[in-house]
Formats: sequence, structure tokens, C-alpha cells
Amino acid sequence: MPKTHPELAAVVETLVEHGATYVAANTRSLVDEPAQLYYHLPAGVSDSQKESLATYLDEEVGHQPYEGQVGAVRIGGEATPACVRFIHYNGLHLYRRVPVYIAEGMAGLDPVEIDDGVNNVREIVATKPDISPRPNETVPLELVVERLADEGAASVEMYHEPLVLGEPAIDLRIPMVPAKGAPIVGPIDSVEVGDETYPLHTTLTMDGPYGSPPDWTALYVDDSVGGLGPVSVEIGFEVGRDVIERAKNVDTVGELTRSQEP
Repeated sequence: MPKTHPELAAVVETLVEHGATYVAANTRSLVDEPAQLYYHLPAGVSDSQKESLATYLDEEVGHQPYEGQVGAVRIGGEATPACVRFIHYNGLHLYRRVPVYIAEGMAGLDPVEIDDGVNNVREIVATKPDISPRPNETVPLELVVERLADEGAASVEMYHEPLVLGEPAIDLRIPMVPAKGAPIVGPIDSVEVGDETYPLHTTLTMDGPYGSPPDWTALYVDDSVGGLGPVSVEIGFEVGRDVIERAKNVDTVGELTRSQEP
């Protein structure tokens, strides 16, 4: 671990110089430590840039994620334990995060200059506000799908396998801008379907939508999606509820899929 740790601003500037278009900090981690910093490198960043950045984070920040070693950055003059992690596109949101740098043109996100972002982080570290734990909400599944549709989801697709294997759960694939979807699904731990409650797992993605291929059921498809027939929230939920009910009486995903065939 280095003897002198770099200032947060210098770390962010280095990330941006190496192509980062997004840098954010987990809000709660700025109070509880170690600080969790996330960055994103878009497609097109060269392997040499990635290697150079990895070397910098190792040698200057001291974060070695594969060895479980936490590094540190200086925030407001004090060395703060910190981890700096790469995230993929589906993680580009600001739900319970502080933006440190956001480039122009990021879908669903307003641009943030480095100086402004660093000042926001310093204020939280200095004042240590009371940040509540992530809420644990249980919400009707139909309402979740409705909220996602209202915020621009192209579709909401339910995976069959988690309904059949192990503890039944609802697993949704959601093609939409992550910055718009994360505040909706982030607080929700479980969903209600009739009198039953199921753990909820979600994946926000910019791939697709795919509708209802084998082993999936579309709970919603927007009418603007080309190549797929539209599915309203009301109709999609009724179909999904039927799949969930039939999943109680089968032992394999194949049986569930065959039970849907006319």
C-alpha cells in the first residue's frame, strides 16, 4: 500500500483521463467506510488504457480487489479507506449514490463536473449525515411493472427457472435506461402476487427486448417496440400470474414451458 495516498480529485481526474464517463460514490459508504467508488469505461477504451488504469489504482490508491486489500484516497485532507470498482452499463445509476463525475450525454443522468462532485463527497464525509439503511419494501408485482412501464421500460420479462428451482422467486429482465429503473426496483426486496410473497431479483439492461422466448414470459411490451406484439401491463400480469400458479405444480422448467403450449 502506498505511503501517501492521492486526493480524491486526482483519482477522478485519472479515471476520466483513461476514458471514464461515470464516477460515483456509494452514499452510505462515505459515512461507514470504506468508501466505495464506482467508475465506468465505455466500449472503445483500449486494453493499454485499462492496464494503465489498473496499475495506477494498485500503486497509488492501493486497492487490490482480487487480494481483498482496501486502498485509500484523501478526502478533505484525511486518508479515507476506499475501494475503486469498475461497473458495467447496467450499473450506471445514482440510486443511493453521489455523482462525482458524469460526462455529457449519459442516458438518464445530468452531467456533473469533477469539482462539483468532489465537493459533494467532501460535504458528506465532513458532516456524516444520518443515512438510513436501504429500505426493504414489498410491493404488488403488477404495480412494479406499471411503474417501470411509466418510466420508459421497453419490456418487463419474467424468467421461469427461479419459479421452479429452489426457493420460488420472481426474476425480471428489464430493458430500460438503468438510471431510470434503479430508483424503482432498488428499494424493493419482494413482490406480492395474490396472497403469495416472492423475493424479487432484477436485471436492468440495454439489450433486447426479447418478449416471450422459451422459458420467459413478457409481463409488458411497449407498443413502440418493433418486431414484437405489444403487451399491456394488465394482460401481461394475468399471463404471468398464470405461469406463477402453474409453476407450483411442476418440477422442471421444461414441464412449465410445455404446460404453456396450446
